Amino acid sequence: TKLPFGEEIADAFLVGPVLFPPAFMLCASSFREQMILTCGFCDAAKNRPLYERFFDLLTSELPA
Repeated sequence: TKLPFGEEIADAFLVGPVLFPPAFMLCASSFREQMILTCGFCDAAKNRPLYERFFDLLTSELPA
């Protein structure tokens, strides 16, 4: 695929936007037969326990 300004894309994957609290978004995409999970968030120190709990629950659901 060529971008409008002439650069050619060889490898790319989708990432989620960075959101401000209380918003939180997990983005799932695939790249070369792998699932990619990304999450952008602000004010991580304030909400760290919440984010850690979410990712602990998420990783516990993924196959090894």
